Amino acid sequence: MYASAVLVTVLCVTVFSTGLTIRIPAAEHLANYAGWPFRVFGRPQRMQQSQQSLPTLETDALHASVKFGENVVGKLERLEKTLAGADVRVRPGTPSHGQLIASNPHENALEKHRHAQVAIRASQHIADSQCRRLRLKERYCGELINTLSLEGTDLQSQCESTVEIICNTTSPYRNIDGTCNNINHPSWGRSMTAYKRMIPPKYGDGLYKLRKSHSASAPLPSPREISISLISDKDKPEKEVTAAVMQWAQFVGIDLAQTPSAKMIFTGSSISCCKPDGSNLPPRSVHPFCAPIAVPSDDPVFNDRQCLDYVRSVTAPRPDCKFGPAEQMNQATHWLDLSMVYGITKEISDKLRTHSNGHLATSPGPARPLMALSLEPTSDCQGTIKPIGPCFKSGDSRVNDQPMLTALQTVWVREHNRLADALHALNPQWGDETLFQEARRITIAEYQHITYDQWIPLLLGDLYSKQMGLQKSDYSESVNPAVRNSFSTAALQFLYSMIPGNISLFSPERRSNTTLRLREHFNKPGVIQKQGILDQLLRMLATQSAQKVDLIHTEEVTHGFYAGELSNLGADALSIVVQRGRDHGLPGYNDFRSACGLPRMSCIDEFADLLPKTVVNLLKTLYANVNDVDLYVGAMAERLVDGALVGPTFRCLLGRQLRDTRKSDRFFYDLQGQAGSFTPEQLASIKKVTLARIFCNNGDDIKMMQPDVFYKPTTRGSLAANPKTASVTHCSELADLDLSPWREANQK
Repeated sequence: MYASAVLVTVLCVTVFSTGLTIRIPAAEHLANYAGWPFRVFGRPQRMQQSQQSLPTLETDALHASVKFGENVVGKLERLEKTLAGADVRVRPGTPSHGQLIASNPHENALEKHRHAQVAIRASQHIADSQCRRLRLKERYCGELINTLSLEGTDLQSQCESTVEIICNTTSPYRNIDGTCNNINHPSWGRSMTAYKRMIPPKYGDGLYKLRKSHSASAPLPSPREISISLISDKDKPEKEVTAAVMQWAQFVGIDLAQTPSAKMIFTGSSISCCKPDGSNLPPRSVHPFCAPIAVPSDDPVFNDRQCLDYVRSVTAPRPDCKFGPAEQMNQATHWLDLSMVYGITKEISDKLRTHSNGHLATSPGPARPLMALSLEPTSDCQGTIKPIGPCFKSGDSRVNDQPMLTALQTVWVREHNRLADALHALNPQWGDETLFQEARRITIAEYQHITYDQWIPLLLGDLYSKQMGLQKSDYSESVNPAVRNSFSTAALQFLYSMIPGNISLFSPERRSNTTLRLREHFNKPGVIQKQGILDQLLRMLATQSAQKVDLIHTEEVTHGFYAGELSNLGADALSIVVQRGRDHGLPGYNDFRSACGLPRMSCIDEFADLLPKTVVNLLKTLYANVNDVDLYVGAMAERLVDGALVGPTFRCLLGRQLRDTRKSDRFFYDLQGQAGSFTPEQLASIKKVTLARIFCNNGDDIKMMQPDVFYKPTTRGSLAANPKTASVTHCSELADLDLSPWREANQK
C-alpha cells in the first residue's frame, strides 16, 4: 500500500510511493487498462506482476452481483413515479430545457443506459464485498474489477461483440449509423456506443462517483466558484482569424460527438436537479442521476440561487464486455460524416428525406428553402411565448442552438440538394436512392476536405499538422475511430472562448449596423426566417473576428447560456464543462500533460512557466493539490505556441483524435483503392472546393466573398497574391466543384 504522503503546493513537497502492482491481462478492447502507464503522486509507473488480486469469484457470485445491480436500478421505478407525481421536471423555455435540447437522449440510448447502469451497480457491489475488505484503494479496485468478464451473465447480450452486423463490403456508401466502415470490426464507429479513453478514468469510488480531490482535507472547488474566480469578459479578438473558425469547431464537434444526458429510466421524463427558483431540492426529490452545481453564497450574478442544474451523462455498455468503471455514450457516429445533417440511424435519416430526386426535406424561406420544420417545436426549441416561432429539425438536436450554427447547417442542407439536382441533370436515369447517396458522398467529401486542408492547419499550426500526419491518407484497419472522452468533454469546448458576445450583421459592403445579442437567440432560430438575415450571418462568419482562446469568455455563455424568454439569466457553460469532466471521471490537467509527453508538475507554483502568474495564484486559492486542477481549466490557461490557436495540451488532444478519425476511415474522401474511392478526376474537382464557394453557392444572394473565410478579408492584395488574407472578390472568380467527372459513360 502507499506510504503516507504530504503534498504542499507552496513548498512543492511530494513523497512518492513504491506503488501497488496488479495482475491485469492483455487488453481486448477500447477501455481496458493493460499496459497503460500509471502515475502515483506524479511519478510515471508501469504496472508489474504481483500476487495482489481479487479472490477468485465464481459464476454464482457474479450472477448475484448482477442481480443486485438489477434490484438497485429497479428501485428507481418507484422513485421516478414519486417525482412525476410531485411534478419535478424540466420546465419548457428554461435554461435547463436548453441543456436538455443539447443533450437529448435517443430512446435506444436510454435502453442501453439502463443496462450499463446495472453493470455499474453490479461492479459497485463487487467493490463493496471484495475491495473494501482487502483495503484496496478505489482506483485499483476499479482496475481489478475490470478484469472480470460479463460473459455468462445476463448482461452478456448487451455487449457490442454479441451484436450481429451484416455488411455489404462492396458498397461505396457509408452506413448512416456508422457501422461497417471497418469490415473486421463492423461495430466500430457506431452511433450510441462508448467513448474511448486516452488515460484511465479517476472516479471518486474508482467506478462511477464524480472525481474527488487528492487532498483528504479539502474537496474540489465548485465549478461555479472556478468560473467566477478565473473567467472574465473582455474583448480580445484575433487579428486575422474570423468567427468561422469558431463556428467550424462547433460544427465538427457536433458531428463527432453528442453526449446525451440521462432521463428517468422507467418513465422517460426529464430530470430536474434544482427547483425552478434555483434552490436545492429536498433530498427525497433528488434523482440519483443528479449532480447539481453548487452556487457560492457570494456569487455576483446568481446571488439568489443555491444550485445550477446538471444531470449526469448517459452511460454505455463497456465495449470490452467486462465489469468495471463507467463509460459515457457518444450518441453521434464516431466518424466525420455530417451525421448532424443526415442523422445517426436510418430511421432518423429517412424522416429527413423527401424520397424524391435525392433531396433532403426543406421548408419555405424568404428567398430559398430553409431546413425542414420540427413537428415538436415546444420540445425542440426554447420558445414559449405564442405564437411560437419556427423550429428546425435536422440530424442532431442542436441544430437550433444559436443562429450561426443554424445558418451553417442550412448551407449544407442546401449544398446536398444543389448537388442532387446537378447530378440528376447529368444522369437522369439515376433514381432517388442513387441521387441521395451520391450527393451525400460528395457533400461529406467537401466537408472533410475543408476540415483537414483549410481548418485544421489554422487551428493546430501547419508544422504540427504535418508532423501528426493530418494531411495525408494513411488508412489502418487496426485504428479504432472511437472518439476520446477527453476530446469531446474538454478539448472541443475551447470554442466557448472564441464566441463573440454580440453577433454583427454585415451588409454586402461588409458594413455592420445591427447586432444580435447571443443570449436572446439560444434555441430560438426565428431570426433565420427574416429577409436577408442568412446572408448577413454568413458574412458575419467571414468578417467578424473570433475571440482568442484563453480564460476570457463572454458573459453570454458564463451566465446567459440558454437564457429563456422570461429571464435575462441562463446557465453557465463553463461550470457545465467542468462538472461534466468530473462526471466522466476525467483525470486532472497534470495527468493529461504527462500523457501528451509534456512535463508534469509537482506543485501549482511550477505552472508559472506555462500560465500567467495571476492565474497560478488563483489556482492556488482554488485547488488544494496540483493534480486536482481540472483539464479544461489548466489547458485553457496555457500560453499558445507554434502558431496554433490553442495551447499545447489541447493541441495534443485535438491532434491525436483528428489523426485517428482520418486514419481509421475506410471512406475518407481522398483514400484510394476502396469501394467508395473517387476517381482521380473526381478527387481533383473536390480538392478545389472552399468554404467560401460553399457560402456563395448556398447563400440567398451572396455575390462577393474572400477566398478563405477563416481569415479576415483585407483591402490590399488580390486573389493570386495572398490567398489567406486576400480581399473580397466576386464569387465567379472562386474555384467551384466540376461535376462532369460524375457523368456516366452512357450519358456522354
